[in-house]
Amino acid sequence: MRIEVVRTVGSDEYESAELLSTGTHDGTLRFPDGEIPATGRTVNVPLCWFAEITDGKIARLRDYYNPGTFRTQLGATPPAP
Repeated sequence: MRIEVVRTVGSDEYESAELLSTGTHDGTLRFPDGEIPATGRTVNVPLCWFAEITDGKIARLRDYYNPGTFRTQLGATPPAP
């Protein structure tokens, strides 16, 4: 998997990054509703990281992405609610 930094913005206390993750689905993925076996498909998933900085170090890191975008690219849309 490759992660490309699209842009960053931040301050002394907070930092965020917009990223693009690209890779080949070559292993089983586990989701709360089940597993998706390797498909061999290439995926391009946008995501965001948000970090809280304390004493110049990352004290807390959160990441956000849309699993529906990811699953659609794999041909494995989630089940209807």
